[in-house]
Amino acid sequence: MSTKTPLIKIDEATTRLVDHLLESKALSCKNRGEIIRFAVQRLVEEMKGTKEDQHERIIFSRQREPLNRQAAALIKEQAD
Repeated sequence: MSTKTPLIKIDEATTRLVDHLLESKALSCKNRGEIIRFAVQRLVEEMKGTKEDQHERIIFSRQREPLNRQAAALIKEQAD
């Protein structure tokens, strides 16, 4: 896997939090770079999931009426 080395600036408070994570061994990361890569990967995965969820909500909202009719028919069939 090829990698890029971006130049980023992080404020002191965030740097202290990252250092605290390293010292506490809360993650299996060995250095700041690993923690930052881990955090960015998690954020990207979360954002991707959010986008997929939004897409699914759009699909369900477009199909709401047919799905409601099908559900009502199934409930009625089971009740009979």
